Amino acid sequence: MGRSKDQAAIPVFKDVLQSTAQEAIINAIIVLAKTGWKPDISEQDLLLSLFDRDFDVTTCEP
Repeated sequence: MGRSKDQAAIPVFKDVLQSTAQEAIINAIIVLAKTGWKPDISEQDLLLSLFDRDFDVTTCEP
């Protein structure tokens, strides 16, 4: 996504949230937060469901 924070990339990063790739999900969350993304109710539920996964966040770098 780079430094431009292109809003057109938001759908791609939202799709990544449904993947099983731990590092990709964490990076997508970081990028979405930096763009100012405002999740709707279903997207908030998706974000909350990520807490139920067994991720080792100590292995990911921002």
